Amino acid sequence: MIELVVVMALAAILISTTSLSVSKVKERRALEESKNKVTEILRLYSDKSFNEGEVYEVTLDYTNKKIEVRDGDSVLIENEDLPSILEYYVNVDNDGIAGEEAIKTTKNGGLAKLNNSPINFSMYIFDLNEDARYRISVDGINSSKLAYVNVYKKKSSKEINLSNITSYTLVSSDWEKD
Repeated sequence: MIELVVVMALAAILISTTSLSVSKVKERRALEESKNKVTEILRLYSDKSFNEGEVYEVTLDYTNKKIEVRDGDSVLIENEDLPSILEYYVNVDNDGIAGEEAIKTTKNGGLAKLNNSPINFSMYIFDLNEDARYRISVDGINSSKLAYVNVYKKKSSKEINLSNITSYTLVSSDWEKD
């Protein structure tokens, strides 16, 4: 009888450990996927604008967790879903959160707001516990007229989460370039 209880306890521990590790793997993959999709789309269409002289509109929709790209005629040419298990926050020009950010590429490879004013924002990606894991910083136009898209990974042990992210939007010492 004791052997049966021990076997059952070991089986329960094994099952819970396995499900926990599967969840962590899923979370890690979702974090990488989000980071890669955002940066690759912004860089790709910035480069295409520079090389081809075309303008594209990129909508980062944090509420619906998707990215849409339209050409100069407003025809949808790409639609990517961001992993829905994660949370996203954007600090646009230090004004706080926006449900979506519509930006356009410039013919010289920069990024700008739809009204052509310069754009500068940071997007934060949160894990399943709503802890910040990545910051994607976008500087629309720099001295070389090209867009900068930098990815930072959280390096500090401070709790930077969805409830206190506004306290950390300008603190660079908590992040290291990825």
